[in-house]
Amino acid sequence: MGRLPYLAQLKDVYSFGRTTTARSTLPILIRRIILQSNQTITFIKMPGEEDTDLGGYDGQVRAGQGNAFVPSGYSVWEFGTSRGIKAKANSDYNKRTKTL
Repeated sequence: MGRLPYLAQLKDVYSFGRTTTARSTLPILIRRIILQSNQTITFIKMPGEEDTDLGGYDGQVRAGQGNAFVPSGYSVWEFGTSRGIKAKANSDYNKRTKTL
């Protein structure tokens, strides 16, 4: 069976992460997935494009009910497109826990 034109393959996702536009468009993609997958979202702040350079969390979401993609209640999001996944996660964690 041939590939459907609107479905991404795993290699497409890997390729996307290496593009220069991935950093500014990933938040937009994630925001769209969240809004399409959960009808109980009461607040979402996930800046994209040039606003990805703003300080603070990469995203904030409040959901009345959780699902496989979004936890119930208030959640904060951090994501990136660099290859250093562990270093990015540790850096974000350390930065955020210092403010508690």
